[in-house]
Amino acid sequence: MKKIFLFLLLFSGLLSFAQTLSLEHTYAEAPIKRILLEVSGEKYYYIDYPGKSLHFFNANHTPWKTIVLPVPTNTSNLFIDSVSEHKINPDDNIEIVFSYYYYGNGYQDAGMVVNENGTILLNVPNANFITLSEIDGLPNKLIATDVNNSVSPEEYLSAVYSIDGFGMENFYPNGEIHRVFLENFGEKYYIFDKVNGLLKLYNSNHLFWKSIALPKPAEALYREINFISDHQLNNDNAIEVGYSYYWVSINSLVYEAKIVTDNNVTLLTVANGTNLNVSLIDGAPNKLMATIHNGNTQYGADTKVFQIPSLVAENTYTGKTVARIKLDVSGEKYYTVNINDGVARIYNANHGLWKSIGLPNPDGLLFYSITHISENKVNDDDFVELAYSCGNLDISESIVINENANILTTVYSGESMALSELPGVENKFIAHLINPGNYGAVYAMNTLNVANFKRNSISAYPNPASDFLTIQSETSIVQANLFDCRGILVLQNSIPGMTGIDVRHLDNGIYFLQLTDINHNQSALKIIVLH
Repeated sequence: MKKIFLFLLLFSGLLSFAQTLSLEHTYAEAPIKRILLEVSGEKYYYIDYPGKSLHFFNANHTPWKTIVLPVPTNTSNLFIDSVSEHKINPDDNIEIVFSYYYYGNGYQDAGMVVNENGTILLNVPNANFITLSEIDGLPNKLIATDVNNSVSPEEYLSAVYSIDGFGMENFYPNGEIHRVFLENFGEKYYIFDKVNGLLKLYNSNHLFWKSIALPKPAEALYREINFISDHQLNNDNAIEVGYSYYWVSINSLVYEAKIVTDNNVTLLTVANGTNLNVSLIDGAPNKLMATIHNGNTQYGADTKVFQIPSLVAENTYTGKTVARIKLDVSGEKYYTVNINDGVARIYNANHGLWKSIGLPNPDGLLFYSITHISENKVNDDDFVELAYSCGNLDISESIVINENANILTTVYSGESMALSELPGVENKFIAHLINPGNYGAVYAMNTLNVANFKRNSISAYPNPASDFLTIQSETSIVQANLFDCRGILVLQNSIPGMTGIDVRHLDNGIYFLQLTDINHNQSALKIIVLH
């Protein structure tokens, strides 16, 4: 009698607080994107390449509208930059900023802004891409880059368009234009002139402002601009530019990164540096993060962290690509991104090891990378939550766990698993699946509650079960979660139309089975495993 009472207590508690991820909807046609429109709210959409269109769905995944893009029938690809209702104009119509490739008298490309009625608001022939530039406190602008049959960025033709009437504000014939906001000098535009080794800056009215020399060895070739700032490294109002370059030495590539000012002062040179990034976290000091090429074929990058403003190196993570984050409860941390040994490592602000979390890998796949880490965004138990992807040439999986290595969900064929955070709506995970096909899925974070369950249309047998548990349901089952009596998730299947689960590997005992059907109804069953 006492055992029955304890089980009922555990069962009742499990219903009230156990939390996991459940498959909410699968989009079999294409990878899915989630957005928050200014008027219409939460929506999902995917690109229909053969149909040259975008298909939109409501928050509950019912069809909302389809927008056919006015592009040539021989268009081979579409690149969506922005989907919004009020970022282009205030008429409540959806506006789409995109570019596309097509074949007509040879290879062609173009950029376009259209609304949901098919009205073309802006058409830029030969534009390799067109982007909506959004900077807080400044009007939005459209920036188009025209390849013009060129082979190098120095030959690009760029243009800036106002969204007020879509008139061209300025044409830049000598490079790819970028827009930036400097803390002391405001809105600027810049071009990286790799031929002459200059960063050319222009005012908001597009008049030339100044050039900054970017020194490098004579034999080196420039890679990219990493950042431009006049306040993130120090308060002296000098403009700081981080950039990198490389050259060939004895049949191998040598990299170097550098930070210089507009006063021709070199602040830092990073040997073997391939990338520089200023890490900004609210409530924590700025840090400079450098990616270091170490020549090791297995662990090809180190990460070096520099103090700001001194630019003194405070730590090097050897053989690790490391990212910096702020956890909801535990604050500033560093964590390993690329995993080679099956262990995720999280470090404190002083770089001392904080947690080592073993990553379950039931199918023995190769580890790729961490795609998400947080506290209290999946549930409110203060445990660290991680999403990661692993795979090999044939298969891939995305897995979400907590720091105790409890698996919250496994997405078979999942190439990636990303947390979608939109203001005012629930967090969701968006999975990109690649086999079979190329499609997307949405996973919800569900706290199991008695009110969510529907018992009268589903059964499972035999019960007790020793090898295979058959599921019988009036509607198609899309996910099964099996918890032990402690509330720990021990098995999860996310296979549309499943009819049973394999329990041969489970220990004898009492389990709790949560089933989700195609209509998002959930059922709760007590299962006994007895071999």
